[in-house]
Amino acid sequence: MKRAFTGGRHMLGERIKELRNQANLTQHELAEGIISRTYLSLIEKNSVHPSTNVLKKLSERLNCTLEDFTRETKDNNVSLLELKKEIKWAEGQVNLSNFDKLEDFIEKEYELNEKINEYERGIIYWVYASYAHFKNDDEKTCEYLHMAIELVKNARNVNVYLKCLTLLGQITFDKGEKVEGIDILSKALHITIYENIVSLVKINILWTIAEMYRKIGENHVTVHFCHEALELNKKLQSHHRALELEVTLSKAYLSLKMYEKAENHYKNAIKIASIYYTKFEHIAYINNLGMLYSEQGKYKEAYQLYLKCIEMLAEDDYVHPYKFYIYMHYAKACNDMGYYEEALHVIDKYAKDDETGYSNEILGDIYYNKNEKERAIEQFLIAVEGREPNYYHAMIYPKIAKVYQELGEYEKAFEFYEKSIVKIKAFTSEVI
Repeated sequence: MKRAFTGGRHMLGERIKELRNQANLTQHELAEGIISRTYLSLIEKNSVHPSTNVLKKLSERLNCTLEDFTRETKDNNVSLLELKKEIKWAEGQVNLSNFDKLEDFIEKEYELNEKINEYERGIIYWVYASYAHFKNDDEKTCEYLHMAIELVKNARNVNVYLKCLTLLGQITFDKGEKVEGIDILSKALHITIYENIVSLVKINILWTIAEMYRKIGENHVTVHFCHEALELNKKLQSHHRALELEVTLSKAYLSLKMYEKAENHYKNAIKIASIYYTKFEHIAYINNLGMLYSEQGKYKEAYQLYLKCIEMLAEDDYVHPYKFYIYMHYAKACNDMGYYEEALHVIDKYAKDDETGYSNEILGDIYYNKNEKERAIEQFLIAVEGREPNYYHAMIYPKIAKVYQELGEYEKAFEFYEKSIVKIKAFTSEVI
């Protein structure tokens, strides 16, 4: 179903202003000898309705007919005012991440309308770029971003330019060009300082660059940018990127082994998710706190949180790829608590189609704890063939080496310790 336009009555004043701009006339130039500039301003604001005689004189100066004053813009039969509303609406949908609502807008190709200015055309291309990014089409995203940047980079209002730089930097970083991506975000951040920008746009830039630094291991820098964003939120009395900021901070503090601070931010994330997000997202952040407790060796606390997640999942039939990991974390917690049969039951029920290797790693841990070392090695070897990244494989190799060492097979133990080192080096080079 097509989305209905808001409003529909053509506004005469808007059309006169549109035609004046097309003729490159100022209000003074159009009004001179006909009416006062103030009266023309009121006409363009639709505050007063001019007489037919005045309209006739204005049409002669604008080299148009009286009918042109009541004619709507040709594209999709939309008046200029309605067109501006449409562009503003689309910009708002991107800000709200409501990308599914944009298809009708995109089909109308408003960027071809000669009546809009360059800045508005730049907004449209930014909307297209954001939609393409949502569809995981990096080539089209970059193409539209560069078109948008050319149109808005010299505009007095820098907000759309900053949004373009933020998305471009993010894509560049994700393609593996990490230094270049950070440079683009740094440029955007410098513009906010130079232009004294204090807005949600700056908060988004701060969070994005914070995430970049976290991913290359610069966690202290991440903490700095996140706290700057939180302070700006407080100043603006907003909650923009609140959940993302809390999660990024919790991960950064976890990497820094600052467990108490990590725990506080995980709890903040849970609280925010419980109020503003879906139930599944709420469950996911409870799960994350459980992972923190597991990391600290607080197995009982972790088990209780994972059990809570499982109980909440049972209340609704969720279909989400992360659901598998929640069940596997619960199985791991059961293993940590010595509840081996429950762990095996969960894996048997929820990991039949697992291609990641994660369930096999947990099975290896269970069999090792049950002193079934040959079966443990068998599962660990399957795990490293899974599609989890190099970092996780590097964590499994020492487990294999340890079992071989305990079995007295020292050459194989050495082989897998060496493989672990190679994987860690590969992962480190990928990150840096």
